[in-house]
Amino acid sequence: MSNARNIADLVNPSGSSFVGYLPAGTGAVATTVQAKLRETVSVKDFGAVGNGIVNDTAAIQAAIDSLSSKSTLIFPAGTYKINQVIFDGISEIAVTAYGARFSLTGDNAGFVVKGVCKNIDVFGGVLVGDGVNRDSDLTKIQIGWSFGNESGAYVQGVRVHDVWVDSANQGFRFAAGTGSGSGPCQNVKVINCHAKDIVGLVGGAGYGFMFSQAPFSSIVQSSAENCGRHGIYFAEGRNYTASSCLVRNHRSAVYTGAYRVAMSISRSRNVTVEGCVFDNCYDGTVEIDVDTQGTAPDNVSIGTVLSNCVFLGSALADIRIGTVPAVDGIPEDVVVSNCAMVRPSSNSNSSIVIEGGERIKIDGCLIDGPGTSSSRAISLNATSGATYTDDLTITNNQISGWDYGIQFESALKTGASKVQVFNNQISATTSEFDFVGGEDATTNNNLIYKRNNGKNATRSYTSSGSNITIPVGGLDVLTISAIGATTVLNFSGGTEGQELLCFFTNGNTTLLNSNFYMAGALNFIGSQYDTITFVYVGGYWREKCRSLN
Repeated sequence: MSNARNIADLVNPSGSSFVGYLPAGTGAVATTVQAKLRETVSVKDFGAVGNGIVNDTAAIQAAIDSLSSKSTLIFPAGTYKINQVIFDGISEIAVTAYGARFSLTGDNAGFVVKGVCKNIDVFGGVLVGDGVNRDSDLTKIQIGWSFGNESGAYVQGVRVHDVWVDSANQGFRFAAGTGSGSGPCQNVKVINCHAKDIVGLVGGAGYGFMFSQAPFSSIVQSSAENCGRHGIYFAEGRNYTASSCLVRNHRSAVYTGAYRVAMSISRSRNVTVEGCVFDNCYDGTVEIDVDTQGTAPDNVSIGTVLSNCVFLGSALADIRIGTVPAVDGIPEDVVVSNCAMVRPSSNSNSSIVIEGGERIKIDGCLIDGPGTSSSRAISLNATSGATYTDDLTITNNQISGWDYGIQFESALKTGASKVQVFNNQISATTSEFDFVGGEDATTNNNLIYKRNNGKNATRSYTSSGSNITIPVGGLDVLTISAIGATTVLNFSGGTEGQELLCFFTNGNTTLLNSNFYMAGALNFIGSQYDTITFVYVGGYWREKCRSLN
């Protein structure tokens, strides 16, 4: 038997996969058995008992303090009763705790990584807190694993696999250090980790996974359940990713109607949320820059993408974008695509609420409603002076089971908002669109909407008066059925390239050529079943084609 095989048997006799460190460019034969054993440190070699009765804090801390670069700390199977243990400035280490359970005891209990360090791997372990709410004194909270967030801390290159945290005040925290010499907690990867029954309501507690000033971080195939404040929290960073994660039963034990969502995205750039499931979230599900924190220009999120996610049973909004009023900056470049949202029955809250933003796109989503009165699938609130300064697009969505499809607030009528709504499949009980203040009062020339399908696919005018001015509409089909002789002066407003087809049910209406540009420069007097189509070009409605029947 070779020397290499002898070493492998001594270090890992079970033959299972071993995670540790070997000197770069060397094989197993380049080290001695004694050196290899020194690289692998067991907490039981320092007196840890692991019976769930004896407090093992001192023994575990002694084992940690013995670590050097490229060491692996081993927790054999057992239950370890611990207070707080600290990794201070130790780089390139691994911690393996498969089969180990940790009972967090008293204030501040949990694992803390601080100092200036890099390349930390954590594998396995179940951490169980005492379930005590410590909102009154956040200096005492229990945290499963905390990286950074201490004076002078600068932690880089963290990988956490297969760890469970239950009944603590925070599950996992990745945060920038404070004071001199500190830096962001960056390049974090969280894989198959879980936080459940995380206790706390105020800022600083109740987070399943907190990423604060932790750029280039990702969380994959992980779950947060019944967290008191947020399940997943991305703040003050860039290049955050959450994929294939599950957040469920959010705030189920503490629901008060406060808006503390399952996932909060705040003051961050380039955030991707892909393939996640949000199930039964009591206080809303995803928010983007709903808080009013930070100072310009770093007080807004830019470049947020939510795609292929599923939202089930949210009590409040599935997605909320911006603040009311938008006095603290508004999010930019937000895309919500190919998501499925199912509103609980008898719950009339909107699925998507947009208070303010620039370049927002809602595309290709399935939004299933509760079948109740006064419900709106998408609400464009824009209240208290908030405006959409550029490019809000709602397109290619399937909306059904709502009283109204999309609600437009009166603030959209100022002419300062560019809003496009088209190619949506809307089946609504009352109307595809709800215009607060009435559609006829809409004078926003930058508002384009088309009624492609659903109950209210056309708009009808039946007034018998003369000199009627038709407001901007962007309708696919305008049905004109005036009772008496009527002259239509113009369609006020219009956006470049907008089309409008007019359908006449009788011969009582004349379109006046002095304001329209029609073939032959003649007025158009529609007969029954005639149609004429206009396109808005260069500031005027110009005839595109007509059908005389």
